[in-house]
Amino acid sequence: MNGHEIERIAAALNQLRPDWPVKQLHTLMAHPSLADRPRRDVCVALTWVACESGTTNPYRVLEAGPWWRAVAVESGPTGPIKRGPLCVHCGFEEHDCKRRWATDHKYQGPDDWMRRRPNTDVAATVHALRELVVDAKAEPTTPTPRAEIRGRHESEAS
Repeated sequence: MNGHEIERIAAALNQLRPDWPVKQLHTLMAHPSLADRPRRDVCVALTWVACESGTTNPYRVLEAGPWWRAVAVESGPTGPIKRGPLCVHCGFEEHDCKRRWATDHKYQGPDDWMRRRPNTDVAATVHALRELVVDAKAEPTTPTPRAEIRGRHESEAS
């Protein structure tokens, strides 16, 4: 969708649901899972979501729901949006991760992460965490009285 189409759809939905600000709708339609879809599909799905009585915000359209089946009526069966494994660093699918974050990190799916993660001893980790908790419960040090701090500052200033 281009900017003009997004503007028109946002204005129409704002008329249908005045509690949904136009700016919020612009932001939603710029989301990667909607931006690459045809204008008609996004408009039909958002209109469906807007008419649902239990819907409080337009972001519900990002979930799988009957609104995507309504989109498929004319264009043929598409089913729910199929998602591949997500990157453990950024949460995007592989192609989006590589496109958006190529300079930041390398894509690492959950299977890669499970194979490459360090083999840690669970008992040793639990023991180390318990020691941290015990240290946190140690007696606090006695705070320095204000008069003593004030006296130090006055002697430094002289």
